[in-house]
Amino acid sequence: MAGVIKIMDKYNLRKLVLKALGEVNVGSYDHLCIQIGTIAKKMGSYLVEEGQSPSGNIYYHRGDEISYANELLINEIFWDLISERVITVGSNLSNLNYPNYRITDFGRDYISEPIFSILDNDGYLGQIKAISPNIDNVILQYASEGFNCFKQKLVFASAVMFGAASERLSFLLLESLLLSETQERRISEGKKLSERGNLRILEHLNSRISFLISEEKIPFNVHEGTLNYLSSLMEMIRLQRNSAVHTRENMVTPSKVLLT
Repeated sequence: MAGVIKIMDKYNLRKLVLKALGEVNVGSYDHLCIQIGTIAKKMGSYLVEEGQSPSGNIYYHRGDEISYANELLINEIFWDLISERVITVGSNLSNLNYPNYRITDFGRDYISEPIFSILDNDGYLGQIKAISPNIDNVILQYASEGFNCFKQKLVFASAVMFGAASERLSFLLLESLLLSETQERRISEGKKLSERGNLRILEHLNSRISFLISEEKIPFNVHEGTLNYLSSLMEMIRLQRNSAVHTRENMVTPSKVLLT
């Protein structure tokens, strides 16, 4: 519809901002907006309706137009990236104030390494919810707090949060599998799980999946490699959590948390 301003979602707009930062490492906020508008047009992602005439709610950045709503989101993302230490205020010692900025050493790694895209908390959790709309809210909260801890370089705290998320996930999965059991067995197994120990949950989970596979109740294209993958994943996260809460364990590093 002609004349309607297009508002890009924050997740995709953040991608544009990061791409622009990769091309303009040092500069001013206005120059960054110019670059964002240029990249958007090259990609065919216009930030206003193509052909939109100037009005009071349109900013014109030297020919590359960005709607008021998108400008507000860009500004919000800009300050998010400052708090995440991707960029910092001030382009050099002579220009230490906003709207000048420069990318940090961490920011260069963040932009160049695809794995760092997980640090976009809202976007990553949004993708998880898109894949699994009914995912447990407690798991999402653990994951969200784990991401936020990691961004603040609280690596031990982050490991604990992801460990708690993995433990709850494995427990809920096992509970779901037990629904196929008789009432008597569900009660019996439920008592065993009351301890909520990681190892016990993992043992029961593997045992139950193995049984369902042997009974051919799970198709091969569903269970292929499940036991090995699930066991190694849960064990890795469990170990990271233990390393964070037991002083005799090994150190937790940012790289190890990223792998979880």
